[in-house]
Amino acid sequence: MALLGAANATLRPVTAAIDELGWLEAAGIAFGVNPAVWVALALAFIGLYAKAHVPLTRRDLILVAGVLLGLMIPSATISWLVVSAYALALLLDARLEPAQRAAALILAITALRAPAVSMAMNLLNEPLLAFDAALAAATLAPFIQGVYAQGNLVLGPDGARLVILTSCSSLANLSYALLFWFAVSRSLAPRLQRRAWLAGAAIACALVILNVGRLALMAASDAGYEVIHGPSGRLLFESLMLLMVAGLTLHGVRDALAKHPRDRAAAAARSA
Repeated sequence: MALLGAANATLRPVTAAIDELGWLEAAGIAFGVNPAVWVALALAFIGLYAKAHVPLTRRDLILVAGVLLGLMIPSATISWLVVSAYALALLLDARLEPAQRAAALILAITALRAPAVSMAMNLLNEPLLAFDAALAAATLAPFIQGVYAQGNLVLGPDGARLVILTSCSSLANLSYALLFWFAVSRSLAPRLQRRAWLAGAAIACALVILNVGRLALMAASDAGYEVIHGPSGRLLFESLMLLMVAGLTLHGVRDALAKHPRDRAAAAARSA
């Protein structure tokens, strides 16, 4: 059911990427879906279905019927909400093993990310974009005279230098980075320790700095905008973000990585 719901939620961007670019180029951009989402979904499904399945009960059949009814609505947001409800129902199932419970939690957070970010951007779009614009202008101010922010605009003496849109906001990128951090950390560690939480905080700070630096470079000049906003600049930014997030995430759970798999399983059973 979770796999069907996730497929339904990602169907539109995947098909759009294939129609526009073809299979090969679409694969190069992860079929229009952020790689963090694919990683989180893969870890959730592996954790849920790697273990032996428990017998179906009447409650399970009712849950399946509800999921199927919800997925009949042609909306990605509704599909994500249905998947999150299914995952939360799994968390209440006492029959699940600790690894499956962790996977259900990863699935719930993955599914809730898109509706939550969409709601936050609808409610707080102007202040969030203004925040990014203010930081980008402050970064440029020591180098370019007369640069300032007004709303989601970075302005200079010669007029607008950059318009910051929702897709370039720090919140959108931050949500993917923290999703990757949580999914990988929770899959490897039975319980998130202080080091893992500090790694999450470091990822949040570094991501905002990286994104603001990218915005400042785009606002610095027309040539800078063309390079940074183009395919090569986007690939560079996403590669730097991936390396940073992956490195800090693995650093946060390095104690768990050093343990033998049987030790991790025993720790997970104790923390359940």
